[in-house]
Amino acid sequence: MVKAATLRVVRGEKMEQNENAARRSFSPRSVLLIMLIVGFAVGLGVYTLGNTFAAITGLARNTSQQSTSTTTTTSTGHNCTRTSG
Repeated sequence: MVKAATLRVVRGEKMEQNENAARRSFSPRSVLLIMLIVGFAVGLGVYTLGNTFAAITGLARNTSQQSTSTTTTTSTGHNCTRTSG
């Protein structure tokens, strides 16, 4: 009878320890690591989106410049004379 009571108490203490471990807060080191990982991911996403939008904007500007400007090409002969001396 005594063994059964102590066994219940021991089991109860172990359950409380498991519950306390589950309720434990994050350590400052793990919070910092999570913040660095999230910050890196956000920075990489912003950098990628910036490059994408810059490429799209550059293509749009080149297309609009080509459609509004008229280019004329003329071919003229080249008269180069070489002087020896």
